Amino acid sequence: MTADAAKPGSVGEDGSLELRNVVFAGSNEVFNIRIEDGHIAAISPSGDAAEYLCIPPLADLHVHANRAFTRPELRPRGLEDAVRNVARVFDAFSEEDYRRHAGLLIGAAYRHGTTRIRTHADIDASLELEAVAGSLRAGEEWSDRVDVQVVAFAASNCDPATADGREVLRSAIRLGAHYLGAAPAFCADQAASIDGILDLALELSVPVDLHLDEHLDPRRCFSEYLASAVIERGLEGRVTLSHACAVSSLTKGDRSRVIDKLAEAEITVIALPRTNLYLQDAGEHTPTLRGIAPVREMVAAGIQVRLASDNVQDAFYPYGDADLLGVAMDGILAARLDEPRALVFAVCDGRHAFSEGDSVDMVLLPGTRFDDVLADLPAQRWLVRSGVVTRAGD
Repeated sequence: MTADAAKPGSVGEDGSLELRNVVFAGSNEVFNIRIEDGHIAAISPSGDAAEYLCIPPLADLHVHANRAFTRPELRPRGLEDAVRNVARVFDAFSEEDYRRHAGLLIGAAYRHGTTRIRTHADIDASLELEAVAGSLRAGEEWSDRVDVQVVAFAASNCDPATADGREVLRSAIRLGAHYLGAAPAFCADQAASIDGILDLALELSVPVDLHLDEHLDPRRCFSEYLASAVIERGLEGRVTLSHACAVSSLTKGDRSRVIDKLAEAEITVIALPRTNLYLQDAGEHTPTLRGIAPVREMVAAGIQVRLASDNVQDAFYPYGDADLLGVAMDGILAARLDEPRALVFAVCDGRHAFSEGDSVDMVLLPGTRFDDVLADLPAQRWLVRSGVVTRAGD
């Protein structure tokens, strides 16, 4: 059978696309879907056995594309070690290197069916804006297939608490970056850095994605501070908290209070199981702490939780291939987030199914249950975009 013959769906004389025998995650009902003019015209019951699982577009909302596939020979023994290792990589990088590696990551993700990526582009005194410029160029090259958002990510010597740090971030937004980002833990005063970047977000009217609480020390947990600062500035719904590992180390009462505050601030939390499990509680001993945000409690509190790849074959995490379905499997193992709809929500940016009238963009996976898909991680995946079915990666 040729690849074209195996392609799901059939095109009618009127140009409509008919997808037969599909199921949605968490459901046993089998449907036929008719697509007209790039939208779902009808969803009707099918009397046949299911053939494909249908999910919304995969969105990897936290990656470091410009450093992907730079795996060093030395394995990091913790977060600080990884920061030192990546600095050695960047010492030799040019804008063209950042563009090339970002393109490698985007291509790998697209081959797995991901069509939306948010990548953090490093900024510090030595890098200037080369990583931002390279990441933006890579995004432009892939713009017909993948929606790429670039975060201007302030490294330790680009502190948003300082006037110089804020001016570099302004320059990155003027260059075309879509988000502001930072890692306040590497700055002199975490609270001041959080305040500085939120104030700049207000000034520039851009959203924020912060690396925060990427550790397991409850005494240094700043997630509650961030939530209060967001509410104080009226930035609800415009801030993302990536990592939040330290929230899991709080006492039950403190953890509940912080989670409720994050929910009140409408902060999206991105959990990153691969890198966090690899680096948190790392050392010569066998790790005994899980090192991941309390995902289940956050979902129960109404927080928008996402799962993402984070690092791919770089100084922080020397493995991975930007496959979000593999990351979803890690979410099951790391956080017991094993309800199919919750998992699809986490890797499809808050969607899990479709209704008549919806835009047609979707992913078709061979299988009848999401559990089966995660067990098999099928290599063959199909994208439906604007009424056209293509093999992921084509």
